[in-house]
Amino acid sequence: MIMDIPESRGAEVSQKTNPEFMPINGNPEEDIKLRIIADNDPGKNYFAINGKRLQLLQPLDRDSTGMTSAVFQISCKILSSGQQITIPTLIRISDINDNAPQFLGTPYEADVPECLFQISCKILSSGQQITIPTLIRISDINDNAPQFLGTPYEADVPELSPVGTTVYRGVRATDPDDSVNGQVDFFVVPISDSPLDGSEHFTVLPSLGHVVVNHSLDFERQQTYLLQIIGRDRAEDVGQRFTSTTTMTIHVKDSDDMDPTFRYPDCTEVDGRCVSPEYRAEVTSGVLTGVVDTHPARIHAEDMDSLNSKITYSFLHGFPTSYSDYFRIDPRTGQLEQVKPVDRSTARQFDIILKAEEDTESRRYATAKLVVDVLAVDANPPEIQVSSIVGYAKENSPVGTVVMSTQNLRNPITLQVFDRDMTAGDPILNYKFELTTTAFAVNTEGVLVVNEPNLDREGPNNGRYSFQLFAREIGGEAASSPVSMVVHLLDVNDNEPVLPTYPQITVQAGDGRRNILRIQAKDEDEGGNAEVKYSIYHVSNNGKNKFEINETTGDFQVVRRVNSGEQYSVTVQATDQGGKFSHTIVEVVITPGPNKAGPVFRTELYDVKVSEGAAPGTSVLSLNANDPENERVTYNIVKGNERQHFVIRGDSGNILVNSMLDRESLSRYSLVVRAEDPQGLSSSATVNIKVMDINDKNPIFTHLPYEFEISEGKADAYVGTVKAVDDDLNENALVVYSVPEDSPFGIDVNSGDLFTKRALDYETDKVHYVVVTAKDSATDPRISTATATVRVRDMPDEPPVFKKTLYEANVQENRANIDVIRVEAFDPDEESSITYTILEGSERFIIDPRTGLIRTHQELDFERAEMHRIIVGTKENLSDSPDASATVLVRVQDLNDIPPSFTLLPLPVKLRDIDRIGTVIANIQATDADGTSANNHVSYEVVGTSKASNYFMVSRNTGEITLKDDLRKERDTEYKVLVRAYDNGDPQLATTATVTIFVEHLVTIPPDAGVGFTETEHTVDLVENADKAHIVKRLSVTNKPPDGVPFACTILNGNEKDHFYVVTTDDLDCEIRVKAAEIDYEWIQKYELIIGIDTLSGYINEQRHQARVVIRVVDDNDNVPEFVSPRADVTGSRFFFAVSEDAQIGTSIAQIQARDKDSGVNGHLHYELLTESNQGVYLGISESTGIIRNKKTLLQVPAHELPFKLKVVVKDTPLNPNDSKNASAPVIVNIVTETNRMVLVVQSAVPEEIKAQENTLIRIIEEHSGFIVGVEKIEPRHYVSLNNTMEMDQTGTDVTFYAIHPRSGKILQQNDTRLLNKLTGPDSQSSLLYFINGNLRVRATEVRQPLKLEEYRSVKVTKTFQDIDNFQAALIALACFIFILSVLAIVYICCLWKRYLTNKEEVRSSFIVPTPFEPVHHDIQQLKQYEVQTLNMNCMDMDDTEPSPPEPARMDIFTISSNLNLHEVDYITKDQKRLKGNPYLVGEDTVSSDATGSASGCNGSDVSFSGGSQSSVCDKKHRHNSNQRDVIERNVHEELCLERNGHLAYRETAICNETSGQNYYSSGGGMRNPAYDGSSDEEPPMSQSTTNENVMFRGRRDQTEHQGGTKFRVAGTTAHPGYPFVNERSPIDSTTEL
Repeated sequence: MIMDIPESRGAEVSQKTNPEFMPINGNPEEDIKLRIIADNDPGKNYFAINGKRLQLLQPLDRDSTGMTSAVFQISCKILSSGQQITIPTLIRISDINDNAPQFLGTPYEADVPECLFQISCKILSSGQQITIPTLIRISDINDNAPQFLGTPYEADVPELSPVGTTVYRGVRATDPDDSVNGQVDFFVVPISDSPLDGSEHFTVLPSLGHVVVNHSLDFERQQTYLLQIIGRDRAEDVGQRFTSTTTMTIHVKDSDDMDPTFRYPDCTEVDGRCVSPEYRAEVTSGVLTGVVDTHPARIHAEDMDSLNSKITYSFLHGFPTSYSDYFRIDPRTGQLEQVKPVDRSTARQFDIILKAEEDTESRRYATAKLVVDVLAVDANPPEIQVSSIVGYAKENSPVGTVVMSTQNLRNPITLQVFDRDMTAGDPILNYKFELTTTAFAVNTEGVLVVNEPNLDREGPNNGRYSFQLFAREIGGEAASSPVSMVVHLLDVNDNEPVLPTYPQITVQAGDGRRNILRIQAKDEDEGGNAEVKYSIYHVSNNGKNKFEINETTGDFQVVRRVNSGEQYSVTVQATDQGGKFSHTIVEVVITPGPNKAGPVFRTELYDVKVSEGAAPGTSVLSLNANDPENERVTYNIVKGNERQHFVIRGDSGNILVNSMLDRESLSRYSLVVRAEDPQGLSSSATVNIKVMDINDKNPIFTHLPYEFEISEGKADAYVGTVKAVDDDLNENALVVYSVPEDSPFGIDVNSGDLFTKRALDYETDKVHYVVVTAKDSATDPRISTATATVRVRDMPDEPPVFKKTLYEANVQENRANIDVIRVEAFDPDEESSITYTILEGSERFIIDPRTGLIRTHQELDFERAEMHRIIVGTKENLSDSPDASATVLVRVQDLNDIPPSFTLLPLPVKLRDIDRIGTVIANIQATDADGTSANNHVSYEVVGTSKASNYFMVSRNTGEITLKDDLRKERDTEYKVLVRAYDNGDPQLATTATVTIFVEHLVTIPPDAGVGFTETEHTVDLVENADKAHIVKRLSVTNKPPDGVPFACTILNGNEKDHFYVVTTDDLDCEIRVKAAEIDYEWIQKYELIIGIDTLSGYINEQRHQARVVIRVVDDNDNVPEFVSPRADVTGSRFFFAVSEDAQIGTSIAQIQARDKDSGVNGHLHYELLTESNQGVYLGISESTGIIRNKKTLLQVPAHELPFKLKVVVKDTPLNPNDSKNASAPVIVNIVTETNRMVLVVQSAVPEEIKAQENTLIRIIEEHSGFIVGVEKIEPRHYVSLNNTMEMDQTGTDVTFYAIHPRSGKILQQNDTRLLNKLTGPDSQSSLLYFINGNLRVRATEVRQPLKLEEYRSVKVTKTFQDIDNFQAALIALACFIFILSVLAIVYICCLWKRYLTNKEEVRSSFIVPTPFEPVHHDIQQLKQYEVQTLNMNCMDMDDTEPSPPEPARMDIFTISSNLNLHEVDYITKDQKRLKGNPYLVGEDTVSSDATGSASGCNGSDVSFSGGSQSSVCDKKHRHNSNQRDVIERNVHEELCLERNGHLAYRETAICNETSGQNYYSSGGGMRNPAYDGSSDEEPPMSQSTTNENVMFRGRRDQTEHQGGTKFRVAGTTAHPGYPFVNERSPIDSTTEL
């Protein structure tokens, strides 16, 4: 799209484009959406889209910007389909007449030294006229002041420049006056009250205007000077002289005059230097650490000068002297490295002095101390030596008791720790012992002791403590291996015998000694402490003489007569050997003699009811049992009363309620009651008690607590459901619900559903508590209550307000983007929606709209405003109410942010070296503009490391500068006193000023005896790449100054690249040296250095104090040849070329170019091909030019040798062959054939235009495709005319090109899928043509293959009837005749087909199915007409070579193929149970029914190979399923012939059901189907496919039989009589999906 627009007149932006509207269909924003796409052209910034117009955004000035057009792209998106089109757009900017002519070089001036004219004189009396030539000479007066040229003046000068050095030569002035009036002299005047005045340091030569150094300079004191220069003419009258003034700025550049310093945090600093820096490091003995960490920081030094010169680190010296064998330091980074393991026997510590040296000519350096400690290697853990691992101690031993190693408690257990890593002289390490038990510990003396009191042998450990202990280094991580120990506790008599409690013993009345019980006591002690003796301590009822006990065995006996009814309490005592004892009481009851029977109940089962509300003591039932002996009967409950709810009176048998009953927990009881006589005979009865319900349970609410939520503003809304249950029965368990009448909620009395009776308000009540009452339906109802919590869900309907309307905050000044304070507004709604905004005072503050956090937007300044007021509000509440906004008062805190400023600085001071110490020299003053005290209190001090600090001092409070030492100690004539004014704030700020003090020294040396060079002109040759510090030239100096006079050599000019430096030798000569190995002949061939002498001005010989040295650089072969690849961005280091396959021998394929930066013979290059890369020697290269040519024809190159992958080597040829340097590059050459060529058709540009943009075209195709593209030729466009001739269109262009894959290097075929996807496919081609047209401004239409005439033999020709001649008429008649014959043939074939179908139907209807099946009639029209078979086949794994063009898809299942093998497939359908197919049959196929349409063939599995005969039977069976019966219609056996290696085999076949009757009929006359009814012995069973139920598979067959070339074919067929269609192929066979 191309549009025009005129440039703007002034700020005009209203001009319209031509055409005014873009030629695009559709309405913007309705049908289409337009936008300008980002592009690199700046013109896109000038336009915006307004509808279909391009609106100008800013004025267009074609004349000032030089922009004549704007190119960008417009995206057009079709809204209905989503399609997006990109339109390249060109806006041409036309010029308008908006500029007036301008004169150049104004103003115009001319000098007129004289005026020549003529005067006419007319004599009035005679009328005679005389002409008088007149010359007026104009004499000059001094009426013009000088005018400086080239202002402003500015120069740089190194601080070490000696006095007399010329700083600037460009001060010039002009004066229009003549003679002496126009001659100008220059001089310097001081600038009053200016600290930058340079009149004392610089002067100007009056007539030349050269600015020279007058006094020494110091960068650290002052970096800039202002020099006020006066230009004055030389008018003879001094009073008439004119002057002009200009100011020159001179910058002092820092020089290397200060030593470096080591620096690390927290070091002690004096004047910015670390004093006595020291580093420490540690290494392990015998271990190679590598990089060693240093403390307190890494080793680092820096240049004190601003030059920031590189620092070189090294070791200066150290002790022991072998330190350099073990350590090295990186000269650049200062990193300490250990290069060799250290043995502690060699050294335990290294003391090394570090040196940090500047890489400058002065070689200034600083030193630091490094201490490296050698630590013992922790190769072995500590080891514990223990005197015994088994110990003994008495139980209950006090804490601290020593554990002994023997049972007789002798020899304490001691522990010692030793470390194999420690050597003699190592400090003794302390260890602590850690035990896995707290019962024992190791004391400070290494003895194992008891650590816990009351250790009990009888405890869980059984007197045996097993534990582990190990030793750990105190303050370290080393720990020993654990040692296992066992401590046994020895027994002491600390336990008394324990007697058990015995139940009451019943003894029958009688006489004689009888054992009634054995008493056994237990003593936890062991040995003798556990031996127990028994005795009777006391017997009640005076019965002590009736009982005895064996003191050893504890046998308890009755020894005398006892009577029935007597009862004794016998106290038995058990005593151990230590006298500890215990007692127990044995109750003995004397019972009568033998009894006959026990009591008897009236019945064995009793049923009774009792109310659950019966009080304790209520009688339930009275039992009675009769004893045959009428003895007293005792009753008790022996079972069923586990809860003790009932009790029975033992004497009466009355059962009573013992505690309150609860039917809900237990409603029935079954008690077993026993009645017993005094002799112990008894009987029992069962009492069943049923508990009757009463209303004693309250309703109980379930699923507590109840919490519900409902939105505000809804009436009669469901809230939730409460539920209560009552464990009573019937009416006692029926629950109803209620809530208070005044509640805003109601409830369903039966279901418990809560609902709102009115709309709720969140702001009034956020939570409601509803008391729900649950009541049962008994006559005496019981109730329960529960509280339901109902939360009201807020709906946004309230504006936010500020509860706090005044905030105060403090903020430090000079800090931007920091938090000030957070304001908070309250939103009554639960879902808060607050957006904060600043209503007033937002110029320096911003607020987070979500959080209310106020931050500074700009830095605050305490000196400008001490407080700021901000009004904050919310966007949701813009009302005027007081709580709709909040005020924030921000107080600014003063910081020390302004350094002191000098208000009074003295002019340079002149002193004599004899002035007295204490003389007040000058006074300086400074002020501080900070707003608070301490920050604005100023103090003074002299700083710097120069000599001035040794001779001058300043008063801390007043600023007075005084002399403090004798100036005659130095020869310096100038001192720079650096005074520092600092405040007392935090952080402290300071300002420095320099006070210049000149000291007068007299020197009386004759001028001709001054210091100077013996020769002032030198020429020397220097080979490039000379080593660092290489001596270039030594300049001898004469009249050398005496000792003590400063002397130095310096380079004044010519060393701008800083390649050289000059050194002053010990005998005061000057040596020029190479500073770095950077001398390069290819860069600079010659240097001219001006060397000067720097000493006291009185010693200088003005004629010989400078020398000129010309250094000529000699070339060396130091550069490696470099290949020149014009397309290195695409191909990298490789070269890609291609040559046509029909190229003649000797054709120039490409030229390899390389360059060598060396000159002369060092830059002469020689090319060659490596032999191993040039297989076949098809190509060769010119040694001198690098041109690659073919040495053989390329038509018969084997494919495996393509592409040619060559390696080209280029060498230079220096005089010394050993110094030759070479480089190599891979070269890939492809052969271009007709199948590789592609043609880009351009219809709107001639070949010359395309050739001019060839590189751009190649770049576009490569970027679009990712391939490497080569253009073979550019020629006029070719096309095929209507008469099948090749024609050329001179207005168009054909660009023939090829593409190479960048990874493999192979040229691509036209039909390569990668090429189709990237270039020649429809989508990719459309995109490519779009980019070509947009970038080249052409109309490219297609990318196609080269034209071939044979492709266009069928040409459509349109002619009128009049153009048809006789020959053409004859052709038309012949065509009509052929058409008629074709129609007749089609009719005939249709008739034959009809007959064929009729015959087939007759055969089908005449076929009779043999028994045992019933006749079945089928509707042929309902049978399926085709069968779809799906085959799963493996594809060959091809390599990365591109396949040849695909041929038309086809399938011949009767042809052997290595890729498609149907040999293993049996076709089985549901209706046709089995159908075998052999793909290796050639010739006539067997018959298939048109009704079933199933595939037919041979089953290769039936073919057997033995000897010279092979046979196969092809079976074709059709089976239809109707009413669950199978019908086999026909079995056709055909004779097959297998031809292999020239042998033929024949086998007679016949129809199975007429001849053998054995293939598909059982011996009983029935039929079977092998596929569905089972398998025979001759063939393996078949299995159904998992993916297609119509396909059956047999076991895998051996495929080697046909891979050697075996062929199968039908040798002959035997047709069944009456089946004329057997050898005809069915028109409907089978469809195979691949």
